[in-house]
Amino acid sequence: YFTAGVRYGGPCFPHDNIAFEELAKRADTTAPLARASEKINQTHTDWVFNAIQELTPPGGTVAVLGLSYKPEVPIVKESHGIKLVERISPEYETIAYDAVATDAAAASLDTVSGLKLTDDFGEALDGAETAVITLQGSKITEAESYEDINLVDPWRVFEPGELGESVTYVPLGRGTTHD
Repeated sequence: YFTAGVRYGGPCFPHDNIAFEELAKRADTTAPLARASEKINQTHTDWVFNAIQELTPPGGTVAVLGLSYKPEVPIVKESHGIKLVERISPEYETIAYDAVATDAAAASLDTVSGLKLTDDFGEALDGAETAVITLQGSKITEAESYEDINLVDPWRVFEPGELGESVTYVPLGRGTTHD
């Protein structure tokens, strides 16, 4: 798991990590790694949000590309895409894409007003000033899919120069001002 990417999520590890820390307390010891990883995980969404703010005008449109906690599953529990949509939707028009988790995302995000959900990748990018790769998937990682857009990429899917000149590419964690 020591690679670039977004916050961890899913139905197991986040809960297991918190439970491990509680187990340590009951055993009268500490679990500093569990505590630190949970704290970092919770702040990761803000890190990505800060990059979005630097690139997107107030009230602009942001496409969140990926809503499940891992590719090709319909599970959105504790996913970075869901957390990011909740964080950005009060300030930006938000369109969220996932090929398989749109229904689960709709149920999870039913209180978010003005959100547009789609399972059509092209529709997600249409009209967006900024897109954020929150999940690695087949269409999401095709360089030719992106034109005239700011692209925030915590996964660092692309190499600098791989995208067209009309794309402002921000590979988080690769020595950018967003680190």
